[in-house]
Parts: sequence; C-alpha cells; structure tokens
Amino acid sequence: MDEKRIDKRIQNTNMTLRRSLFALLREKSVDKITPTELCRRAGINRNTFYAHYNSARELLETMENELIAQIVDASGDTLLTGTSLDFFRSVCDTLAQRREMSTALLGEYGDEAFLEKLLRLGCGYFTAEWERQGAKIDPRDASLFFAYISQGGASLIRQWVRNGMKEKADRTAELIDRFSRACMKEITQ
Repeated sequence: MDEKRIDKRIQNTNMTLRRSLFALLREKSVDKITPTELCRRAGINRNTFYAHYNSARELLETMENELIAQIVDASGDTLLTGTSLDFFRSVCDTLAQRREMSTALLGEYGDEAFLEKLLRLGCGYFTAEWERQGAKIDPRDASLFFAYISQGGASLIRQWVRNGMKEKADRTAELIDRFSRACMKEITQ
C-alpha cells in the first residue's frame, strides 16, 4: 500500500479520535472516559486506538504537549528579547486559533493542570524580562509570586475560554500582563 495513503489514514484516525475526545470532554473528565467509549464515538476499532495510545489521558496529554509546543514556537525569541505581554499574546492567540481544542482542554471537564503548566512557562519570560530591567526579587517571594500569577492567569484564561472567547485575545493577554505587572511592582519595591 502507498505510504502517503497510510499516513493519510493515520492522520484521519488521529483527527477523528481527537474530535471524539473533545466531544466527550464536554460531558465528563478524561479520567472517566474509557478507550471503548472513545473508540465507539470515533467509530474505530480499539486495536487501532491501542496502536497509538494506552488511554484517553495519554491522547489528551499528547494534544496538550502539541499545543504547548505551538505556543512556544509562536513565542519565538520572546524569551530573549520580548516581554511577558508578548508571551501572553502568544498563549491567547494560539488558544484562539485552536478554539475547539482550547474549549475542550479548558472547559468544565478539561485538564485543570494543563493551563497552570502552560503558564508556568511564562515564569521564564517574566524572569528574563525582569533581569533585563535589573529588577531584584527575593527568591522566596519569586516562587510565591509565580504561583500566584500562574493561578490568576489560568483563571482569567479559563473564564475567557468558557465565555466563548468573546473578548479579543489581545485584550485577555493585556489584562493578564497588567495584573502581573501590578503584583510585580509591589514585590520589587
């Protein structure tokens, strides 16, 4: 059989599995989704599923890692030369472009740890920007600050997604950045 045809079949199977997982995540958490249920929804054989994944969670984590990689790619040289706002824009723009996936990952039954993991990437961007500006932060305060900002930013993004992304991605990124900077100003004084 032609190799391109096999690749196309694998791509179609993966897309069908992903869409089926998105649909199921609107109904329940990933830990309650069985491979049998996912395969039934996707209309594929369980053996096909197990050739690629061990569980619905593994499929979800694969998708999350791909989305994070897209955000990192979209961020480009932000870590070296950009600002935290540039990073937040990359996050929000990518989530808006991948609306179906974002809605599934950040919806009521999505993976709570995903967004926090994503925003923890932002810590590197904050640190690099602050070091370029000569800001001094007590290391004990920095870890607490990053935890606070990650949770706050995650909540804001989650709310934005759950409200149908009615606000522009830039507006959401700007709010996260503004709130983060206000907190940063307080701990560097």
